[in-house]
Amino acid sequence: MVNLRCDTGSPPPPGHTGGSGGLANVALGKPATQSSQGWGGDPARGVDGNPNPIWGAGTCTHTQNGPEEWWQVDLGQTYDISGVNLYHRSDCCQQRLLTATVVVSDTPSYSSGSTCGLIDDHLGEPDETQCNLSGRYVTVVHHNEYITICELQVMAYVASAPAPPPEDYVCVNGRGGNTQTYDTIFDQPLGPDKSLIFRVKAANDAHVGFFGADQSTSEVYEIVLGGWGNTQSGKTVMLSRFACCPSR
Repeated sequence: MVNLRCDTGSPPPPGHTGGSGGLANVALGKPATQSSQGWGGDPARGVDGNPNPIWGAGTCTHTQNGPEEWWQVDLGQTYDISGVNLYHRSDCCQQRLLTATVVVSDTPSYSSGSTCGLIDDHLGEPDETQCNLSGRYVTVVHHNEYITICELQVMAYVASAPAPPPEDYVCVNGRGGNTQTYDTIFDQPLGPDKSLIFRVKAANDAHVGFFGADQSTSEVYEIVLGGWGNTQSGKTVMLSRFACCPSR
């Protein structure tokens, strides 16, 4: 059972007008490639929208550790890129990507591109690299070390936020409240792999609560999705429970 509440009582962050457009992650779901692959770490995992830092969750990429390894995403068109956010693996080897280089280029040949900067904050979630460059391809290059990326976001300027797909749950008349107050209730069955995938679009914050079949508010698991001026409000969320009780 998915219950949805939208907050409208909080102002947007300082410096943000709340209008359409602005910065957006333009890498989500885009084609990704890498120099090599190890342990099933497919390059597409780096842009699947799931920054889970645990290797066993199956959401992180993995190359070999050759003389020059790289991971690359094709944005599909040229963007003015403000920065790159990278989520590291946290259950092991979190420092692997330190000193790796983030490159922006117009072609897949990153050697002709421009350097954004070095990966330098393995404790950052995310690790932020400022770019202020234009290009279509974003590449992470490393030498004699494995590349493991649990999520990479390319924050670029867009004319307007992309429209949500028809199946999105849209908070129209959002209101403030506590976890016992929700605007809308959606019956959402679990998928065959005991996962739940949904999208929420809201002009401010969306609170999503998960209840039992009796909709009792005594036990609620709630997540909060931030979305100022629709620039961060298109969220795809996948939740799975593997360790215990998949039939609940």
